[in-house]
Amino acid sequence: MELYLLSTYNYLSDVFKTLYSGAGTVTNAVCNYLNGTSNEWYFVEDTGVIPAVAYSIPSQPYRDRILWTYNAYRNTLVQRFDGIQPPTVKCRWLSTQLIIDGRTYTLDDWLRDLYIVVEDFDTFTVSVLVDAWSVQYKIWPPDDAELHIIDSDGESHVFTVTDPISDEWSNLLPRPFEPEEPYVEEEEEEDEEEGEEAPLLAPVEAPVPVETPSPVEAPVPVEAPAEPSVEIVAPVEPPVPDVIPLPQSPAQEEASSNED
Repeated sequence: MELYLLSTYNYLSDVFKTLYSGAGTVTNAVCNYLNGTSNEWYFVEDTGVIPAVAYSIPSQPYRDRILWTYNAYRNTLVQRFDGIQPPTVKCRWLSTQLIIDGRTYTLDDWLRDLYIVVEDFDTFTVSVLVDAWSVQYKIWPPDDAELHIIDSDGESHVFTVTDPISDEWSNLLPRPFEPEEPYVEEEEEEDEEEGEEAPLLAPVEAPVPVETPSPVEAPVPVEAPAEPSVEIVAPVEPPVPDVIPLPQSPAQEEASSNED
């Protein structure tokens, strides 16, 4: 009976240990996935590309050996930098192909979404770019693999994975964009040097002169002709005779008529 209980105890202990170990592994994997560590790969000096979870960093010298960090989940390639983070750049080439043992792989879609944080372009080699692509697609090319690039000007360039930094490769690398001063500001500066003030508004065309009618002189008032003065003369009364005849009677008038 005691042997049976002891064997049962040992069996259950092994089961719990296995479950605990498995739960710890799953928890660690979930945490690494959430913070992106499981998708990160380190480009270690004199060692090569290794997963971040497999590289322990017990001291600062081990951290200083990490030259680049590639996150496959975010598709970002970050160079080790001190202080302020340098600007992010992108490779804007017309076409990029990697030829491995006669087989062609197109990198255009991957490069379109790749963000590169680089401070020292002299350390950004062909192998760094190809190794980041290899991490994403789990294809590790040999040293004689060729990278064919057609730049934005339509010119073709061919490199091998182990090629060192060259002027041809450096000229293809993206550079941080430095905005130029607007053309308008340059004109204003030239105008200030010449002593002329730059117009703030578009020039307005001079108005077409409109002939203004000459003022009409006011008419000179003409005096109306004076009305002829009429002298009112009192009527002349006929002279009064000295002898005023008396009126005749009807008989006298008849008699005078008979005499006539």
